[in-house]
Amino acid sequence: MKNQLVPSIASESTSDLLSTIADSALDAAIDSGALDGIPVVGLLTGFIKAARDIREKLLLKKLILFLKETESLTSAERSSFKSRFQNETASEDFGAIVVMLLDRSDDLTKPKILGRLLVAYAQGHFTQQDFLRLSSMVERSFSSDLPLLKGFTFGNWPGREAQAQNLASLGFLYQAGFDGGNVSEPNSGGILYQISQFGEWIIQYGLD
Repeated sequence: MKNQLVPSIASESTSDLLSTIADSALDAAIDSGALDGIPVVGLLTGFIKAARDIREKLLLKKLILFLKETESLTSAERSSFKSRFQNETASEDFGAIVVMLLDRSDDLTKPKILGRLLVAYAQGHFTQQDFLRLSSMVERSFSSDLPLLKGFTFGNWPGREAQAQNLASLGFLYQAGFDGGNVSEPNSGGILYQISQFGEWIIQYGLD
């Protein structure tokens, strides 16, 4: 069965359908079939009705939250995004990877972040490879850690070493030395961190 994510993003009717649905009303919209006109949504809805699968319904909710973030794309940007796929196979492969990442997301914040990153990719701010790498990094992160990147440029993270190490292990930060600190200041010193290009992109394009 074909993956219809890319055509769904490229279609302006997707934006028209989603613009009338608030996040708080997604469950009702899913149950009523109000969004079945979106190709990728219609396919998943069929599975849900056949299997009554709670996991599939949760995936559908993540997918809609992801798609809602693409409402800001212009017609030209949607067309440009679709043209980046040389053939249907490339389109389906890309869509399959994104749906897999959405399925593995462990909360409902990550799909929104991935949707914002998709918009940035469609607008040409980074490559498809960068988008997929960023999306994978987000999927493996603690989403509550990501806002900590805001306002941080360089230095140590006193009291937040665990979060800093996690963000560094994913590639949002990198270690840039060590500060021995001052014995009279318990929170001074420690590992020094610098924000990576991926961290900068998350701040600029992925977060509220």
